[in-house]
Amino acid sequence: MLIEYADQSPELARSVCRGAECHVSHTHRTSSSVVIASNGRCYPEVPPVVAGVLERISELLDSPLEEMAQDTVLVRYRAGERYQFHYDTDRETPTRFGTFLLYLSSHQDGETIFPLIPGRNTQNTSLPPGVDVLNKRKQPMEPYCETDQYLKIRPVAGDLVLFFMTDDQRRINEAAWHGACPVKMGTKYLSQHWIGFGP
Repeated sequence: MLIEYADQSPELARSVCRGAECHVSHTHRTSSSVVIASNGRCYPEVPPVVAGVLERISELLDSPLEEMAQDTVLVRYRAGERYQFHYDTDRETPTRFGTFLLYLSSHQDGETIFPLIPGRNTQNTSLPPGVDVLNKRKQPMEPYCETDQYLKIRPVAGDLVLFFMTDDQRRINEAAWHGACPVKMGTKYLSQHWIGFGP
């Protein structure tokens, strides 16, 4: 239902990229997306299932989304599309504390990767952490997608992932540095929900 809505929406367009990395390369984020809700309220034409998802997120947060939610976005990644390493909020002045990802399709690739959190490393690779915070040196994402040295979450339809961008003092959570590995075959769909700071 949501997949069909995304594909048929006249509002579906190249995903917005706002971080400093986006000014370096126009290929930093290559997916397409459409906003389907804002401040916890669905747009009128959006399938009713979205309201149920938002209600469930509100229950998990134990707080009304009207006070905390920002945009809810449907995202589509076609073969070869990706989102290079990034934070979901500004590092210096964060406006979001959490991100929910609801996978709408299943894939063997196109993982969400966190290159500062150790993974199983069954291939015994030795890549450096995905970002050197002190020296502000960022690594390209592609080599990290080819190994399980760092945490990768494979898209499974129906799975909901939550990660926190900041701590309770609104300081950036460095471990939230992440990316979306390229999809090699097929099309990946997900719903992304950003949670801001309440009143």
